[in-house]
Amino acid sequence: MNITIRIRTNYSLCTSILTICALFIFLYSGSVYGSHYDKLSKKQLNEKHAERLTVYSEWEPKIWIRPSNNPRTFNAVSTPLPKSIKSQIKNSSIFTFLYYDGQSIKYDWKRRDVSEDMPIYGMSMSKSIISYLFGKAYCDGRIDSLTDTIGKYAHLLKGTFYEKVRIIDALNMASGDKNLYRSGKSGPDIWKYYVLPVFNKETVRDAISDLGNPKSTKNVFGYRDANSDVIGSVLLSVASEGLSEFMSINLAEPAGFKYPSYFLADSDGVPLGFAFFGATRTDWLRAAIKIGEDYYADGCIGDYLRSAVKEAVPTYKDKRFDHVRYGKFFWSKSNIIRKFPHLAMKGHGGIRGIIGTDNHSGKVIMIHSIRNDYKEQKLYKSTLNK
Repeated sequence: MNITIRIRTNYSLCTSILTICALFIFLYSGSVYGSHYDKLSKKQLNEKHAERLTVYSEWEPKIWIRPSNNPRTFNAVSTPLPKSIKSQIKNSSIFTFLYYDGQSIKYDWKRRDVSEDMPIYGMSMSKSIISYLFGKAYCDGRIDSLTDTIGKYAHLLKGTFYEKVRIIDALNMASGDKNLYRSGKSGPDIWKYYVLPVFNKETVRDAISDLGNPKSTKNVFGYRDANSDVIGSVLLSVASEGLSEFMSINLAEPAGFKYPSYFLADSDGVPLGFAFFGATRTDWLRAAIKIGEDYYADGCIGDYLRSAVKEAVPTYKDKRFDHVRYGKFFWSKSNIIRKFPHLAMKGHGGIRGIIGTDNHSGKVIMIHSIRNDYKEQKLYKSTLNK
């Protein structure tokens, strides 16, 4: 398996890992909105941003993904940002913004400290990347049926709650684990009872094994990060050539990645797909464009992606919530951009990948932000209507 594993045994190294874990308490939560950053100053936000990049850079092991032999190129950008877009970006925590109109990159903006070859985080957009890769494995015949159980393939998870969960239910965040995590005033504490144990104990299996087997809530939506890592465990089991090679062939090559990318992994080699895919800003865009192209493709992968909308499960009843359907780690049916059908990849802090599914338009909006302090509806409309 083509991953690099660093053994953590000496005291100083263990201390470093605990420091990293402590950082993550402040850097991440299960919410995709990042509201706990609301009161931070701009300086504090930039410090958090730098800390995130450091964690991504220093974490081992990584599953490295080589770039394409034929990178996707883009036409030269000649359109300056309209004032309606520029003012929103300027007054927000967005650090890179791209709009692909189906033919070329129409709008392209980034902060000066963001270099073109620098891998950046996408937080929970990583889940959608895992789903796309899983779809490729399924369409390659490595998975017999999406109604198979996780345990049929992921031998690492034998004896855990997720062993008997159906693959399709995990992909839809309806695996029955809604009550698996202890709850506080703000809801289930996914961080304390899953994310932090992963970083402390270093394996997905160990974190899941300690959760027990509470009463199941099957087919009920419950956004739990463990589901994406459970699917990652299946990928690890079926990618006989190694995940590095599999991901290079099935993601970077067809999408036309220009730079190396990676997933952080646990010490078993399971990709931490709940939040930790790192790629450059334009390679994130290339991935989204390819997903949009495959959405309309004939055959299995097109069927897989289209079913992410057609067979999605209800999420939240609150009509103010921007997406009310979820399928195969993609969000759909937006309440704020109803006239633009799309798949949404969504990450903590207002990170968004909006992939148009409207009559082969090929449009993609890609936003990377530290906190969600911009008006999404206004920014989307300003971008799409220009």
